[in-house]
Amino acid sequence: MMNKALLNDVETKKFLAIITDQKGKVIWESAKSPASTLYKDYYRGKFLDREKMSVYANQAGMAIAVIADQIGIENCYAIQMSRCGLKMFQKKGIHVEYQELIPLVKSSKDPTQICPIEKFLSEHSDDEDAQWNFLEERFNNNKEAPSCSIEAHNQKGV
Repeated sequence: MMNKALLNDVETKKFLAIITDQKGKVIWESAKSPASTLYKDYYRGKFLDREKMSVYANQAGMAIAVIADQIGIENCYAIQMSRCGLKMFQKKGIHVEYQELIPLVKSSKDPTQICPIEKFLSEHSDDEDAQWNFLEERFNNNKEAPSCSIEAHNQKGV
């Protein structure tokens, strides 16, 4: 069930994204560059053995949608949802609620620009391997971290 106070926190930009566990407890939050922070924490193992999470986002797009299924997100509550992000959430079977549908997510650093991650992912929306390779190259700075490529996940049965 949606937590209105958390949705208000992302609407007022106290945080740009928040993730809760199945009991509604906040387990992750980001006040800046939510896609970047989310992926860096993912590659550091922050979301291992988590399931049935919900994400609250000021803007939800392809970057959050691509990782959502991998980390166990079942619900996405957003102020703004990109069209391509909505399609990906629906493809993954993730429940979504949003206030406004937008063409593409804007940069958290410069709201007059399209987020470069969203731009790349939307241009490669039919190629999940290209999406994962792009995200892994961009955010996996920990050389000891396991690969998060689609092939590695399929081999592990994820």
